[in-house]
Amino acid sequence: MGKGYYMVRAMLSRKEDLDVFFNKNVVAIGWSSVDLTKINDIDTLRQKVREAYYNNESVAPQTVGRNLNEVARFKGIKQGDYIVVPYWNTIALACAEK
Repeated sequence: MGKGYYMVRAMLSRKEDLDVFFNKNVVAIGWSSVDLTKINDIDTLRQKVREAYYNNESVAPQTVGRNLNEVARFKGIKQGDYIVVPYWNTIALACAEK
């Protein structure tokens, strides 16, 4: 299997958000209540995120499904995969180093 290509946005693209990417060399997502490093099984991960964030009916099922798929894709980033980060009117490129 070849290299993967991922686009990861820096939350609201504020200076503070982008500093995390560029100064600390970290790509992160917003589901901080679930420790992605501790869960290797994708189905278990999806269930934990669902329980932590989508345990009521206030979010449309389509949105829940899309977000759970996003978590699974993020977890699937492998060493050597390419990451594109929109950066104001340009982009920044990175290579995953897990």
